[in-house]
Amino acid sequence: MELRLNGRARLLAGLGIAVAAGLHAHAAQARDCLLDTNNDGVATASTDTDGAAESANQPDRLACGPYTSAGASGAVAVGVSSNAGGAYSLAAGYLAAAYQRDGIAVGNQAQANARQAVAVGAFAVVNGSGTSTETDAGVAMGYGAYAEEGGVALGRDSDSRGGTAVGRFAFAAETTASALGTRSTAGTESVAVGDKAAASFRGVAIGSSAEASVAGSTAIGSFGAYGSTQKTLASGINSTAIGAGSIAEKENAVALGAKSLADAPNTVSVGSATLKRRIVNLANGVDAADAATVGQMNSAISTAVAGIEPAAPNPHLAVKSTLADAGATGAESLAIGGNAQAGASNSVALGSGSTANLANSVSVGSATLKRRIVNLANGVDAGDAATVGQVNSAIQTAVAALEPAAPNPHVAINSTLANAGAAGTESLAIGGNAQAGASNSVALGSGSTANRANSVSVGNSGAQRQIVNVAAGTLGTDAVNLGQMNSAIASAMEALPPSGGGAGSPYLAVSSSGAQPLATGEDAIALGSLANASAMSGVAIGKGSEASGGTGALALGPSAQAVGIGAAALGAESVANGSSALALGSASIATGEYAAAIGRGALAQGKGSAAAGYRSAATGTYSNAAGFEAQASGSMSGAIGAQSLASGDRSVAVGSRAAASSIYASAIGYRATASGDRSTANGFIATATALGATAVGGEALAGHAYATALGYGARTTASNQLVLGGTGSSVKIGDVASSTAAQSGQIYAVTVDENGTFGRGSALAGAQQLASLGVSVQAIAAVSEEQFNQLQGQVDQLFDIAALDRKEMRQGIATTAALANPHFPSEAGRTSYASNVALFRGEMGVSAGLMHRIASDTPFALTAGASYGGGSNTAVRAGIAGEF
Repeated sequence: MELRLNGRARLLAGLGIAVAAGLHAHAAQARDCLLDTNNDGVATASTDTDGAAESANQPDRLACGPYTSAGASGAVAVGVSSNAGGAYSLAAGYLAAAYQRDGIAVGNQAQANARQAVAVGAFAVVNGSGTSTETDAGVAMGYGAYAEEGGVALGRDSDSRGGTAVGRFAFAAETTASALGTRSTAGTESVAVGDKAAASFRGVAIGSSAEASVAGSTAIGSFGAYGSTQKTLASGINSTAIGAGSIAEKENAVALGAKSLADAPNTVSVGSATLKRRIVNLANGVDAADAATVGQMNSAISTAVAGIEPAAPNPHLAVKSTLADAGATGAESLAIGGNAQAGASNSVALGSGSTANLANSVSVGSATLKRRIVNLANGVDAGDAATVGQVNSAIQTAVAALEPAAPNPHVAINSTLANAGAAGTESLAIGGNAQAGASNSVALGSGSTANRANSVSVGNSGAQRQIVNVAAGTLGTDAVNLGQMNSAIASAMEALPPSGGGAGSPYLAVSSSGAQPLATGEDAIALGSLANASAMSGVAIGKGSEASGGTGALALGPSAQAVGIGAAALGAESVANGSSALALGSASIATGEYAAAIGRGALAQGKGSAAAGYRSAATGTYSNAAGFEAQASGSMSGAIGAQSLASGDRSVAVGSRAAASSIYASAIGYRATASGDRSTANGFIATATALGATAVGGEALAGHAYATALGYGARTTASNQLVLGGTGSSVKIGDVASSTAAQSGQIYAVTVDENGTFGRGSALAGAQQLASLGVSVQAIAAVSEEQFNQLQGQVDQLFDIAALDRKEMRQGIATTAALANPHFPSEAGRTSYASNVALFRGEMGVSAGLMHRIASDTPFALTAGASYGGGSNTAVRAGIAGEF
């Protein structure tokens, strides 16, 4: 299809109107491209058309391609159905659209919906903030790249909500976020650098798959050894993990070094339980909380020991011994005597060789060394020591009270062994030499020994007995018989995985060599290495899963996190943080009360928000997003459809790639766009860009305040205007006769200006104008066809010359703009290079430049370059550069 500026066609059309209406028409100055619509190889005004391109008859605009529209001063639209609706905007490509001032949209269906926005690449989109499209410039470059609120998104499917996202599928969730790397993700005030790096609120993650998953955390490092799946992870609030595969999982914890683990709050770890490291080159500590060196510690110990030695012997304490020194290692303990040892808390060891290894005890000997305590007074209080005489008297009194007047016929004991003994408090011993030595213990049978408190013994360590005829237990504290136990074991084995070919259920299997799970909440369940269920009735299933923060939290999947009452996270690395929050799908995130995120990478951020679909995002309060990469960031907004966008407060976008980017805006239909406050766009690529504007119908455009475009291809040209239909359409009133019959009073004629605006005029004035029209027609008829043809040829030449001059001027500017300036080489003998491409008013320039650094005492380099912009527009330059 051949393109040519359609000035000549506009001139002929203007002359035709003048002949028909008797008006002094001027040649239109619009710049619409003439298309070779009949494919004869020549663009001819009499047979070819501009493909319904529209530049509103203005000389400072260019519309080139079928159904293109340049709707404002300095606008350029090139392609099929492209729309440059903002002043000085550029839209190039199929369905490309630049709706705001100075916007640039280049690529298949690219959209620049904010002032000074740049969208380059198929399906690239730039939107303004939720309340304005006129102040937020942004940049989106790459297939499917998306940026809003002045953000920068570079890379395929990169996504910036005001921050910086660089890399394929990179995501910056807020204006203060920075994500650099493939699939990197950065939250509010956070930085993520590296492939799959992820940083939460005010976090920093640097390295492949490094993850700072909670507020204030920092993770720096990649995976561990080659083939390792352990990523660097900081999962505690304000924690820091530095080193490949290091983990800081508690609040304020610091893990330094590869594979280091900091699993306690407020600690610094330089290794793990299996990996120890020395800290070397450490300066002596100064303050009380500083770390001390070994030398500093040894010096302090020596000083302390020297201070303990008395200057002179104590005349009231005498110890004579050749044994080793006494030792008091228990807290608050005391040891007096050669080699006396008080090793238990609050213990006392008195005498040479005495050992006190029970807490709160006094020892005057050891297991092999016994001493009597003599000259002891009778005890008075219950806690006092008793003398032998005092004990014998008490025993005699107790025995006398126990002897019955006659033998009990229901108790029979036949034994020649020693008497039974019940030395424990409230204990009972029945049988020859039965001994109940522990508190509340029972010894039944000859030779039985009960030496554990609250126990019943029917034998001893060398003589066991069976208890027979035992009924099955019914309560939790009842004894069970063998049959009951075997039945319970069999039931348990059915639920266990098979091992070594043995019995077990084939439907349950657990395989892990990692750390054990931890279930600390009441009625909690944790299954999988490092799984942690600390919430009451919480459930954590999967390696590294966590259920905490509230009753009934559920985390299912590797690294899934559920925090809050009734929160549920299902899927690998899913996060549900908030009361009744739901995250369903790998890497899905739901933060806020009642938030719900469903689908891989779905994000619901805000109270009552809901997102459903791959990488869908509902980040406004009570917002809803449904569909592949659907985005609802405005408060109470709704986006339904693949890559739909509702960024204005209370806005609605329904349809694939529909966009409602201002408050109360509504966009319904494929690629429908409502970017003006309170605007409405309904239909295929319908666009409403101004305050209160309404566009209804395929490719309808309402770009003026409170204007309405109704019908396929309808386009408004002024505020408060109603436009019915687009180019080539007709308007029909259903019943003209009935309308005529309803008229009364003076009759007026309907008038239409050159822009298609309706008005009314007096029917009498119209008749007078027709009468005078005859004179004008006669004057025009006097001009011969040859004169018309000569005039036409002269006009054609003027347009061709002007077009050629304009083209060469633009090529020259593009050539100059593209000139490349290489950077100064880093070393002598090295050569740097640079190449640029520039686009100016439809003309493109390309360039290449070299700079070679000469070896000398004073650094300098030789430069050379060339730039070409088409035709004879070639620029060559050479020079010298240096520094001093």
